[in-house]
Amino acid sequence: MQSDSNPQKTSWYILKTKSNHEKKVFNQLMDKDFQAFLPLYETIRLWSDRKKKVEIPLIPTYVFVKCAESELIKAAQTTGVAWIMRDTRNYAIVREHEIQNLRIFLSEKFDNQSIDLDKYETGEIVKVTHGPFQGMIGTAMHLQSEYRVRIEISSLGANFTVSVPKSQLEKVTN
Repeated sequence: MQSDSNPQKTSWYILKTKSNHEKKVFNQLMDKDFQAFLPLYETIRLWSDRKKKVEIPLIPTYVFVKCAESELIKAAQTTGVAWIMRDTRNYAIVREHEIQNLRIFLSEKFDNQSIDLDKYETGEIVKVTHGPFQGMIGTAMHLQSEYRVRIEISSLGANFTVSVPKSQLEKVTN
């Protein structure tokens, strides 16, 4: 999306999407030649008649886009985008190493069967022991599967939820 005669500094920005529009927004951004990132993980969903492996967003309703600030409005005009995330007055910028951490986190594979996993209750305080959210403390919101917990983390006055493998959590005791 950059002109060769006027190279501009690009950064990673966060687009807030409408509910369940993450994949559509991501695909449209890619079709418009934007560099985009949608962290997905695989899980098994159960229906009354079958089980199916599906990919769902690690951070629901968020898609990351890398572009010059001058192109950000064009990216935000993509169908399904609700708004551009801001950090007080300016557009929120995600550092390159944070995107890389998410990529590393999603590439980690572990054998679910060989891990002695703790049980977590809704409302319990948990700490992330490794991965891109290492050191963060949050509240267990609900079990997504036998092996993952969705937790709420309050950071810099903003709440967000992430899905974290149980193998990367420990209970916080007072």
